[in-house]
Amino acid sequence: MLKPGISLYLAAVLCPFLGFAQPRASEGGVSRTGPPLNFRNSPRVHELIRAGGLYLSLADALELTIENNLDIELERYTLLVADTDLLRARGGGTVRGMNFTLAEAPTGVGGPLSPVLTNPAATGSATAGSSVTTNALELGVLGSPQTNLSMQGTIAQSNGTSVPVFDPAIVGQLNWTHQTTPQSNSVTTGTPSLISETTLANAGIQRGFSTGAVAGLMFNNSHQALNSLRTAYNPYTGSNLGLNVSQPLLRGFGLGLNRRFIRIAGDEQKIGGLLFQQQLIASVYGVIRLYTDFVALYQDVKVKQESVMTAERLLSDVSAQVEEGTLAPVEQTRANAQVFSTRQDLANSQGLLEEQEAILKNVLTRQGNEDLEVRAAHIIPTDTLEIPPQDNIQPIQDLV
Repeated sequence: MLKPGISLYLAAVLCPFLGFAQPRASEGGVSRTGPPLNFRNSPRVHELIRAGGLYLSLADALELTIENNLDIELERYTLLVADTDLLRARGGGTVRGMNFTLAEAPTGVGGPLSPVLTNPAATGSATAGSSVTTNALELGVLGSPQTNLSMQGTIAQSNGTSVPVFDPAIVGQLNWTHQTTPQSNSVTTGTPSLISETTLANAGIQRGFSTGAVAGLMFNNSHQALNSLRTAYNPYTGSNLGLNVSQPLLRGFGLGLNRRFIRIAGDEQKIGGLLFQQQLIASVYGVIRLYTDFVALYQDVKVKQESVMTAERLLSDVSAQVEEGTLAPVEQTRANAQVFSTRQDLANSQGLLEEQEAILKNVLTRQGNEDLEVRAAHIIPTDTLEIPPQDNIQPIQDLV
């Protein structure tokens, strides 16, 4: 059954994944390490293949979607991107933004809010066979609609002064210079060539604060040696230790101004969880629609096969009556045309079923038809379509 129990099943399946999408405050914004990329199908795909058939229920289709669908897998990395952006903002960097585009399931043979392309086989009279487009490109069944939920682009705009670097930075400089300078007058230096050696060794630490202040502690050292005979102090060594603190009082002052990218990254982290939920809901809805259309096409093929068998029996009976002389020969021609009409309808229905099967395999697996076992297996739905005896329509007053 497709309708009964779907709500409870979806709640049980989706709750763990929706919980994974929520930002975890206990982590303190530290980025999660994502699993390595894996483009192999989950073992469940091969467990459902028996005797060359992929026996698939709606529950199995939903589980395979959550395990193998690449759109959902891609959206999982959006959570990691949001965590990395938050970590970058806490260090004083600007946010790089995230992708707000969601990919929906392919339209399939039916497509959202449109009937499945099936034409009933003609019975009782000789009519022309139905002509149905069976080219996937003409049908547009392979197209995957995309929804962009961003209102202002990938990167959230935020005007203002530059943010100081909050991460402590250790800076240092080590330099040695040897220089020989010919002298045109040796009176000032006492030597025809002035040779100097200079060594610099500086080190320090710098850090910015949320108020806009920047503090730096520097220890500078320099050593210089000359071969000059006229220099009273040679070699020369100088050192100094300094603490510099600068705090803007107007432009660039304030916690709200300098922590704005941290707040934006925190909001993007929450949005990333919501995007994952939305992608999960869109994929589940698309799979339910594709599976329902596949079941309808699968049953339509069975109906067309029965129509072919009925038309062939009718042709056999009409041929026997024509041989006995109880019917005119034109009735045999009409019955023969009916057989070919139903066969054409059957071929059209089988083509649509195969297209829908290929689309469903591509959504439920990571490798699609590249997996030889999956390519050779035909999907056999185990759930059927049932029309409820009556529609439970609630009064408008209860819906308000």
